[in-house]
Amino acid sequence: MAKSIRSKHRRRMRSVKREKFDKKIVAKLKETVSKDVLNNPDVDMSDIVTVKTATELKDQQSTSKQDGYVEIEGSASKSFNKKTKKDEHGQYPAWMNQRAMRKQQTKNKKIKKKGKKASAW
Repeated sequence: MAKSIRSKHRRRMRSVKREKFDKKIVAKLKETVSKDVLNNPDVDMSDIVTVKTATELKDQQSTSKQDGYVEIEGSASKSFNKKTKKDEHGQYPAWMNQRAMRKQQTKNKKIKKKGKKASAW
């Protein structure tokens, strides 16, 4: 997708629309499930649907992080450092393009230089 002002505006508006409709979708889902529970009284609604807030999900993710590496969802043993964006083998992720890699390399150099200055004193 292009990075023109028009496409950025459209992307932003789609995200606003998505947030707006997510609330309605969750309400409709709960209503549908509650109707199903009324039809089948032996089924408990809490067994079917678990709704978590954003803070609960962030807390859950923060407890799963180790040594600054984040596990990538859906792939086995793939993780990368959030600060340097490199995996345990020093490689950048496959989804990262060359321009983003170069930009990240300059950031990593600044981080490394800053660390050396702080340790020297």
